[in-house]
Order: sequence, then C-alpha cells, then structure tokens
Amino acid sequence: EQVATRVNPDDAGLPHHPLSALRGGSAAFNAAALTRLLAGEPGAYRGAVLFNAAAALQVAEVPADWPGGVAQAAAAIDSGAAARLLAAWIAA
Repeated sequence: EQVATRVNPDDAGLPHHPLSALRGGSAAFNAAALTRLLAGEPGAYRGAVLFNAAAALQVAEVPADWPGGVAQAAAAIDSGAAARLLAAWIAA
C-alpha cells in the first residue's frame, strides 16, 4: 500500500536552509563541495544528504524514525565509510 506523507527537516531533527544554499556550480566546485561534505563539514549540503538518506532508509523500513535515519547516515559520513566507498568506486 502506498501512503503519501509530507515531511520537512524538522521531522528529521535537521535545520532549514534556503534552496539557494544548495546551488551547485562547476564540476570542480561540486567535487570540492562533496569532498568537504564527506569530511564532515556542516551545512546545507550535509543536511540535504542526511535528509535524503533518511528518506531512503524510511522507504526501506530500516530506522525506527526520521531522526534515526539521519543518525545512521551521519554515522556513515562521520566514520569515513562514505568517503572510503566513493574512493573505492573511483578506483574501480
């Protein structure tokens, strides 16, 4: 059964950021932003990634709630696992 649900960053314990804070740029700009995000830099990009990862985990019914999904995603970034996975993909 499909259920439509509307969520916002508050539901996941995340701060709000203006859409303009997510605007990308050149390939070099975007690569640098990703590198900083994977190094743990806080901000709009991290918030968006955590929110989207929590959404994917909710669909997979993995975490008990939105904040739990954010915590799992943050742990993957903060432990270095996400950066190691990206490095492995690049090397492959």
